[in-house]
Amino acid sequence: MKQTDIQELISARLLSSSKSITENEAKKIFKLFHIPVVEEKKETNINRVLDACGKIGFPVVLKGMGQNILHKTESG
Repeated sequence: MKQTDIQELISARLLSSSKSITENEAKKIFKLFHIPVVEEKKETNINRVLDACGKIGFPVVLKGMGQNILHKTESG
């Protein structure tokens, strides 16, 4: 992600009904500014999840994601 990508992302969010950026987008921005973040992998298939866990190493944390869920406390 380049600085121009960040500007486009923020501009698009300001014009949309969803003003928040995703955690994944935030981490890409952090990486651009050399702010360390934990390794992550986004998967939707259980076999790929298990494969990613093996590659990342244990322990791992699984996190649910959804378009209308910004934080885990919003899902119950």
